[in-house]
Amino acid sequence: MYNVATYQEINPAVFSIVTFPFLFSVMYGDWGHGMIFFVLGLFLIFAEPMLKKDVGMQPLLKARYFIAMIGFFSVYNGLVYNEFFAISNDFFGTCYAAKRDLDGNFPDRIPPKDTNQDCVYAFGVDPAWSLTPTNKLTFTNTAKEKISVIIAYFHLNFGIICKLLNSIYFRKWKVLIFDVITGLFIFFGFIGIMIFLIYVKWWYPVNAYAYDVNCDYSDPNNDDPNNVCTSPSVITVTINNFMGVMGTHTPKELLWFDGQQSMANFFLVIAMVCIPIMLCTIPCMAFCTPKHHNADVDEFNAVEAHNAEEKNQLIDDKSGQDTGVKEFENLLKHEMKAGGGSHGETFGDLFVWQMVETIEFVLGTISCTASYLRLWALSLAHGQLGEVFITIFFQQLITMANSGKDEADFKYLKDYGVAFNIIYLWIMGFGYMAAVTGVLFMMDALEVFLHTVRLHWVESMKQHFDGKGYLYVPFSFQEVFQKEMTRED
Repeated sequence: MYNVATYQEINPAVFSIVTFPFLFSVMYGDWGHGMIFFVLGLFLIFAEPMLKKDVGMQPLLKARYFIAMIGFFSVYNGLVYNEFFAISNDFFGTCYAAKRDLDGNFPDRIPPKDTNQDCVYAFGVDPAWSLTPTNKLTFTNTAKEKISVIIAYFHLNFGIICKLLNSIYFRKWKVLIFDVITGLFIFFGFIGIMIFLIYVKWWYPVNAYAYDVNCDYSDPNNDDPNNVCTSPSVITVTINNFMGVMGTHTPKELLWFDGQQSMANFFLVIAMVCIPIMLCTIPCMAFCTPKHHNADVDEFNAVEAHNAEEKNQLIDDKSGQDTGVKEFENLLKHEMKAGGGSHGETFGDLFVWQMVETIEFVLGTISCTASYLRLWALSLAHGQLGEVFITIFFQQLITMANSGKDEADFKYLKDYGVAFNIIYLWIMGFGYMAAVTGVLFMMDALEVFLHTVRLHWVESMKQHFDGKGYLYVPFSFQEVFQKEMTRED
């Protein structure tokens, strides 16, 4: 972390031990690539007693557990995505009837083997989705997009809950009620409803296997308006919730359950009401509440030196200022501010601070959530880069060799004989390994790492992390002696 946690506040580094490698793996989900990091991490862990003798290995050994964790979670998410070096594997047997047509291609819509039961893969993504590039990109695109938004909502809310616990521990009741609780209502009214509708759409029964469907939900002859092609978009429904005040409601035919629009309107109104409460309540309470005299300040100012000798020891400069006492007083005030979170005493100072906090939080509910879409974007980019390298090094030359030939005259790699395949794959394998190592294992891993840092520091930790602490420095006679020896007087 960039700062040290304030004394006794919740330290987000503890939770980041798990959330950091997990969010990393969401963008780097490939169990082939992840296995390499995992094996490397295990090697560094078990070989640490031997490797620590080498000075050049010290920086890498410090990250041995981190490398093992990102490898472990990348293997897990790679199994969920069903990607092994960008290639899908059929571990449990697909439930789709994957058969090529007369042209040797798979159809865009592959029918299930049994239409009387749901086609559900045992774990992860069914490999049948990767048989056609259009199907794979369409399915993974919408799935990863929704998963990214769900992770954003729960990760950001976890930060708000940490702020709630900090407020209770430090007895900041005004912050608890008018910042944290109102913030939870605002976040749910703007984003939580969308997350709820994502789950509702997943749970809503839709005939995904029907071929001849009527995609016009307004047609009175449409017996099944909520079919696979007319199922409403969650983004469209969410936008209509905000535009409803101007009459742009979601059509009743595209609502998943009765009372959906009323529920969305209710929580949206609650969120809008909570915004001025968050903005004005704390400054107004400070303006209306009489200031209490701080007796601790009088007690501190009443403390004097025991005798003249002690007082002379506190005087460090020629002007006669008690700089030793002043330094201690400033340190004490800094500690009190770190624990109390004071941002000014006047109504104007409090109002300006609260206005900044409110604007940042309200806009952050949208911008911070949208920032987590990088999980979706980088995950798709990682998978597509893996496919591109496979195509370039193992398919491109064969495709160029068949250029201009009829379908019947096409020669695939298997048609060139064993000797040619060994030589060709051996030569192309070096190029493939160099590209994967340079781009995916180094450049892409660094990019994913930096984006994960941003999601923690900028998006999640700012919900609760104060970071006004300082590192503990133990008393040392040697340090005192060195300072005394360097004094010029």
